[in-house]
Amino acid sequence: MFLHRTSYPKFVFLAALTGSLAGCGGAGEATDATQVVAKVNGSEISIHQLNAILAKQPSQGVSSDTARAQALDELVEQQVAYDKAVELKLDRSPDVVMAIESMKKSIIARAYLQQVIGALSQPSLEDIHQYYEEHPALFAERKLYSLQEVAIEPRQELLAPLNEKVNNAKQLEDIVSWLKSEGVQYRVNAANRSAEQIGLELLTQVAGLEDGAMTLFQGPNNYLVVRVAASQERAVSEEDAKPRITQYLHNLKVQKTVTEEVERLKHSAAIEYVGDFKRLAIPAAGGEAGVEIGTENSGVEGGEDIRNADAVSLQLGSDA
Repeated sequence: MFLHRTSYPKFVFLAALTGSLAGCGGAGEATDATQVVAKVNGSEISIHQLNAILAKQPSQGVSSDTARAQALDELVEQQVAYDKAVELKLDRSPDVVMAIESMKKSIIARAYLQQVIGALSQPSLEDIHQYYEEHPALFAERKLYSLQEVAIEPRQELLAPLNEKVNNAKQLEDIVSWLKSEGVQYRVNAANRSAEQIGLELLTQVAGLEDGAMTLFQGPNNYLVVRVAASQERAVSEEDAKPRITQYLHNLKVQKTVTEEVERLKHSAAIEYVGDFKRLAIPAAGGEAGVEIGTENSGVEGGEDIRNADAVSLQLGSDA
């Protein structure tokens, strides 16, 4: 049986762009006449709503008038659907009210964290130079790698014999044959990766290998045997790397600052967990320990974790 993807009008996604599920003005709201771009059932659509959407949409090669017309039509579609929902009193539905309140809290919380982030300074030239010098495998000695990998279930009793096999094996097939004979679960993969696409810990091992050599890496979820099938030198100068390093270091500072600020707020807040939820409490840094559980995707429904203000990644060039 084939499952068909349901196609929704674009206005369904406008809430994320305009910042609110109930972002449309009501019929009774006053707006400067020069700021009104359309009226739908008496409700005004403002130039600010239109510009907010245009600012967050890629140009995609369309003309300015075409983009404005498309964005305006989406706002009109959103407004007519909103009006109908209100007519049916869906705006009073418990699920809708809860979703609006959740989104409202997320938006306001993010506004505060954006204020905190806005006060941060950019990395200095000394910081950028230091990072460049400390990571030659990413820059001055950067390479493009053709890798063969075997991911292996992380059983402690395998570590010593596996390490011995890696040190003595001439081919990756020797490792695979041994794993089969031992009944060990594994997965083989081959990939072309640039230096920055390899985790720094693994890169420190891979960068020192000659073509044809292999290494054993103990990852958080598996053991990884990596063989460098081939490599090409593709150095990046400090001048060329500067914009990426600047953004990367700034993102690191953002992540650290936001995490510390949220922890500070938690530590100073009066937080009380009730009933059975007491055992699930994740304490603020320095607080009493509770049950340790993951914090991934811990943001409110309808938004991401508010601490994930910027992705921390470093991408260099387009030759990967």
